[in-house]
Amino acid sequence: MSVPVQAAARPPLPLTCVAAAAAAPAPRPLLPSRRHRLSHLPPPLPRCRNLGDNQDLDALYLIVAKASMAPPSTEKQLSVYLYIPNIIGYLRIIINFVAFALCYSNKALFAILYIFSFFCDGLDGWFARKFNQVSTFGAVLDMVTDRVSTACLLAVLSQLYRPGLIFLALLGLDIVSHWFQMYSSFLSGKTSHKDVKDKSNWLLKAYYGHRQFMAFCCVASEVLYIILYFLADEQSTSVLDVSFNTLRRGSVLSLLFLLTLIGWALKQVINIIQVMNYVYLKFLLSLK
Repeated sequence: MSVPVQAAARPPLPLTCVAAAAAAPAPRPLLPSRRHRLSHLPPPLPRCRNLGDNQDLDALYLIVAKASMAPPSTEKQLSVYLYIPNIIGYLRIIINFVAFALCYSNKALFAILYIFSFFCDGLDGWFARKFNQVSTFGAVLDMVTDRVSTACLLAVLSQLYRPGLIFLALLGLDIVSHWFQMYSSFLSGKTSHKDVKDKSNWLLKAYYGHRQFMAFCCVASEVLYIILYFLADEQSTSVLDVSFNTLRRGSVLSLLFLLTLIGWALKQVINIIQVMNYVYLKFLLSLK
């Protein structure tokens, strides 16, 4: 009859080894950089002399447990409100306030400030990609600033021309189409309103798929509004008369006006397509 062999109990870990393991600093985490510096490597494990394998293993377990219970890093991360593109967004808001405060008294200064604010719209996107500071707050801030500045300019034009209802209708279409596009993207489970890969409309795909084409349409619309702002005078308040007279001049201004008019027309068609896509999506969801 065989007698079961009992495993020998591990001898208690000496107090000197326990104290050495407890006093050992917690391993420092590796920084997520391309080149890991040697100073960020964890310190070597303390080793107890004159101990068997079991005692060394126990010391290792104690150090690992201590490292797992170490407090999280207290390094301060930059607040999203202090990101460079968001700071540019705050600057754009201040510039727009000053610009529209002078829109009736100083046309030249208003145009300079408005165009500079529009230029910063592309600058903040470049900084966001350059420094990896893309954020939801920044995207919303950028979109709201764009829509409000364009809406204010259209409101000013509605006071300078007749019928002013044309510019107010364009204002409503611009805001509603962008909101519908973002909301329809949310209903489809997408993370960005620029994701239109599953759309069948080629113009909408070209608009969101090619940055140059989008820039042309947006810049053309803003430049057209600025030209109309400069051409407004007391002799003729009809937007159609001013537009036809500008095209008949046969000058560089006429060519610029024609190009911006084409880009503006394309953007309005895209806005209508976005509204129609939202209505179609809501119709499909109502059938489920």
